[in-house]
Amino acid sequence: LALMGAVVLISALAKNAQTTTISRYDFRILFLVVGSVVLYGFALQHLGLYLSVFLLVLISSLASHEFNWKVAVANGLFLVAFSYLAFIRGLGLIFPLWPSAFAN
Repeated sequence: LALMGAVVLISALAKNAQTTTISRYDFRILFLVVGSVVLYGFALQHLGLYLSVFLLVLISSLASHEFNWKVAVANGLFLVAFSYLAFIRGLGLIFPLWPSAFAN
């Protein structure tokens, strides 16, 4: 990472580097991304891993200018499956998987 950072720094300081401008800051995007992560943190215990990850993906996907419901749902389902395989099966972490209302 340090090497990659050095390459980016050197190329940015070069004489032929292109100048870029940053457009006006969009607080809606910031609110959606940070808000979805905060909601995930609060919802994990009550809604379980599956619904919390799915909500995180759907809400943060709304921040994109190219939002598409089909892509967001497909991405959400993929990340739910990946989260289960990586964290529950792979690492053996203990998370509630379903809402606490479904617990015995």
